[in-house]
Amino acid sequence: MAVAVRTKLTLADARAFIDRAVDKTREFGRSACFVVMDSGGNIVSLSALEGTPVTGVSLARAKAYLAAVDLGPSIRRAGRWGDGSIIYDGFKENLRRPIFPGAGGIPIVRDGWVVGTMSTGPGVGGMDAVVPDVEGKVNLEDYIVCHALGIPYQQQHPEPMAQMLGPSDRGPNRPTGLTLADARVYADKAMAAATRLGIKVGVGIVDEVGLLLQLDLMDGGPLAAPDLCEAKALTALHFQMPTAGMRQMLDPGELDQVAHAMAFRMVTVAGGRPMVRDGEVIGAIGVTGNTPAKADQIAAEAIG
Repeated sequence: MAVAVRTKLTLADARAFIDRAVDKTREFGRSACFVVMDSGGNIVSLSALEGTPVTGVSLARAKAYLAAVDLGPSIRRAGRWGDGSIIYDGFKENLRRPIFPGAGGIPIVRDGWVVGTMSTGPGVGGMDAVVPDVEGKVNLEDYIVCHALGIPYQQQHPEPMAQMLGPSDRGPNRPTGLTLADARVYADKAMAAATRLGIKVGVGIVDEVGLLLQLDLMDGGPLAAPDLCEAKALTALHFQMPTAGMRQMLDPGELDQVAHAMAFRMVTVAGGRPMVRDGEVIGAIGVTGNTPAKADQIAAEAIG
């Protein structure tokens, strides 16, 4: 008889991993995005520290997804897929999300089973860090993710890549009106409101330029929620109005034209709301779960 294993990561699991990574990243004075996905490549939680490069979010997601669908470190595909690889092109075309065959995505293993993945992206630093518990210089991306997962340090970045990355000194950070702490407060308020209503939701928070800062899926929430949450938040941000009002502003034909012109996936379903501070839009929230009306109620309550 097969032995049962707890294969599903909870939101508490994901947040705990990310919190350990965030604390360690702050110790080094860096910025980064951290993503935890389940073994099917679905986002459980995502957090981006203030100052994270825009590429940091998209590449971290792409690494985590590759590690999930391949059930192994994202780096192991890098050596097999050179420039112009027909196999690589065919592989990525048959996946539902973008992938990045580079170092940084590490499996989360429980009782010998891959139950999820965790990754980070640009912003942490290069290959020149010295830490007390590892001999020699380490790559901070690899070190921080391994630290977060409580596993021994695994060198994911090969030496040629180390030379390419060079020192980890960074220039000025990108300004932001929202910090990760701010985003967590809004997300937690939304999930608390959903709990009071007895429903399971996903929540996404973007900053004033559309960078995803926090994305959470409550245990038992719909797997579609993270994608819809982000799209709702981006729509509310770009149009500086609740998504529930978009259909009243434009007729269906106009909405289709506008949606095709956008560089992001525009959603006009209720649940997205801009966040305003001192008369300025500082970000937006997107909520998905149960009915659009309930999602919009939760979003409104979360941002007060």
